[in-house]
Amino acid sequence: ELRRFTPKTVTDPKAIKRKLEEIKRKGISLEQGELDEDVHVMAAPVFDYAKRPVAAVAIGVPAYRMKSHVRGDMVTLLKETAEKISGRLYYTEEE
Repeated sequence: ELRRFTPKTVTDPKAIKRKLEEIKRKGISLEQGELDEDVHVMAAPVFDYAKRPVAAVAIGVPAYRMKSHVRGDMVTLLKETAEKISGRLYYTEEE
């Protein structure tokens, strides 16, 4: 059984699997108060030359600062930063 930190913590294995599939599809993870109700965190994966996820770039902000118009800008910057780091690790999307 997984530990619940807040009422928003996802502990159901099927829900976690769905969330991981969504993260893979979108290329970004958004956590809204699952560990600490007052903190929202976004993360994007960093890949190496073998297309393996080896790290992540994350941004954590107080929940009251996470407005929808700011979130879009943060997502863009986060993805761009993760892509740049991945490129430095010789990652390419080509087969």
